[in-house]
Amino acid sequence: MPLKYQAEINALNPSFEGYSEVENKVAFRWTFEDINHPSNFLPVTKTNPSYKKAFEIFTGWALSFFETQDQSKARLKNLSEDKPRMYRKLGTHIAQGLLQKNQGLCELQCDAHGHFNFFENDGLDLIPHFKVIEQVGTL
Repeated sequence: MPLKYQAEINALNPSFEGYSEVENKVAFRWTFEDINHPSNFLPVTKTNPSYKKAFEIFTGWALSFFETQDQSKARLKNLSEDKPRMYRKLGTHIAQGLLQKNQGLCELQCDAHGHFNFFENDGLDLIPHFKVIEQVGTL
C-alpha cells in the first residue's frame, strides 16, 4: 500500500532500512485538546513549512511518536522550556493510541528520548485510534 505523501518521500531517495510494518504498538503523540484539530496528525512539513530542513530529509514526512507518556511529556517540556509559545505549534496535550497492522511503516529503533517515526499508509485516519489523555502546556 502506498504511503501518505509517497511522491514527496520518493523525491528524497528514502531508505526504509530500520523500518517495518507496524503491528499493535502503543504510541504517544503531542496534540491539541480537540483530537480533531487539523494539525494533530500532520508531519512537520505540513505544520511548519518554514522549517526548511524537514523538506530535505524523508523523515520530515513522517509522524513523530513516543514509546511512553512520560517520554512524550518530558521531551515536549524540554523543547518548550525556553520557548513558552512553542506549545502553539507542537501541541498542548498528549494523546495515546494503538498503531496497528496495515497502518504504515514504523521505525524499529527509538532515539534516546523514546521518539520514533511513523509513515502512515495513504487513506489512513488515525483520529479514531487515539485519545487525548493529558494536558502538558497552554497556548
